[in-house]
Amino acid sequence: MTRRNIRIVCAVTGFLTLCIIFGIYDFEISFAVVHPSWRMLQLLESFGLLAAPFLLLFAGVCVAVCAVKQQHLLHRKRHIVAGIGCAAASAGYCLFIAAKASAAAAIVFLDVTAVLVLLLIKYLLHAPAHICERLFHISLIYLLAVVFTLVSVCVLKLCWGRIRFRQLCTPDDFSPWFLPQGVTGFVSFPSGHTANAALLFIVTLFVPYVKHRAAKWACYILPAVWTIVMAVSRVMIGAHYASDVLFGAAVSVCSLYLAKRFVEKKCALKNKSS
Repeated sequence: MTRRNIRIVCAVTGFLTLCIIFGIYDFEISFAVVHPSWRMLQLLESFGLLAAPFLLLFAGVCVAVCAVKQQHLLHRKRHIVAGIGCAAASAGYCLFIAAKASAAAAIVFLDVTAVLVLLLIKYLLHAPAHICERLFHISLIYLLAVVFTLVSVCVLKLCWGRIRFRQLCTPDDFSPWFLPQGVTGFVSFPSGHTANAALLFIVTLFVPYVKHRAAKWACYILPAVWTIVMAVSRVMIGAHYASDVLFGAAVSVCSLYLAKRFVEKKCALKNKSS
């Protein structure tokens, strides 16, 4: 058995083990750790959704600019339009979240984002072709993964109808994760914030192109830490149960894997035909 298969088996085993544990002790875990008055938890709830859309903004710019540079790219115009559309939509969403906090936050966001986008465009326009191709493929994978995750989370939330811990009137209203309630108007399962955070595992695709060992480890540690922080915060504020955040992260990881396979398959077919 290869190392890759061993890692997959360990990950699946760990996931299934947590599913069983949380299926039994979901309510008890939330009852023990919920502390909704903590200011940090409230800040994470308000701004925790910004990470993935902010990264999506730059991924959209990468797709659009790299498509402009690749004259012989299949469906070139579609990629340009899709990249610009995703970047604009992400910028609008992030600006909306910042404006809800304060006008000053919105102004700072606009200034910082404009500078970063201009620097990125300048870099891409002068970057070698092979660098642009790598960034184009990774950005395209991220765009697709965001779409897959968004659709999956919304459908599951609608169909599962699980009530949040902080919405419980009595313990009898609680339902375990393995018993979907249908369309009830409740949307606890799975956690959208955690799914959003886990999308940052896209940076692990940069590992083959990073030379320094510390940077390679950072590509794994930083998204893992952010996902865990977001997951814990969602449980502690009473918005989700432990199983909600577990499945939220799993949805994003699966979406990234499927998006990666899809893009790689398309690239392989393109190279074979050419």
